[in-house]
Amino acid sequence: MKSMIQTQSLTQATMSRYLLIGLLHQALQPGILSKGTIKFPMKPKEEVVIGEPLNFEGLANAPMEENGVIFLFGKLHERMGIRIKAIRKGFPDATGEVWIKGRLYPRTFEFEFRSSDFKRHGHDPQKCDILVCWEHDWDDCPKNLFVIELKSELEKYNK
Repeated sequence: MKSMIQTQSLTQATMSRYLLIGLLHQALQPGILSKGTIKFPMKPKEEVVIGEPLNFEGLANAPMEENGVIFLFGKLHERMGIRIKAIRKGFPDATGEVWIKGRLYPRTFEFEFRSSDFKRHGHDPQKCDILVCWEHDWDDCPKNLFVIELKSELEKYNK
């Protein structure tokens, strides 16, 4: 006959096993890992135009404007060797550091949907180190402004 302690241990081990199986099952499911607890309204207030399918780490569609660029950059920046220290409203949008040959160097960042938006917004390339965009379409972009095109960068991680 099993003792009470053996039965409790067996029950705890069984529960732990079921919990682990449940977590593994969730992790293997595509898309959202859980249904969540927030009770959202059934209908959106307006229809939203969405970008091309992307399916990258919870971002279902490609950016359609600057906020999408910032969101995607937030998922990629560490992989690119970038640490962000602050994000703000004004120009430039962010300050951070980049890894170069094992050392961190300070840099400023501006986010735009298209690189040409930097020029259209009248930003001074002398006051920004790195332009992060979804699409690099600025043919006469100044050489001193380093451009990260997330569309191209993403291809490295989607293989």
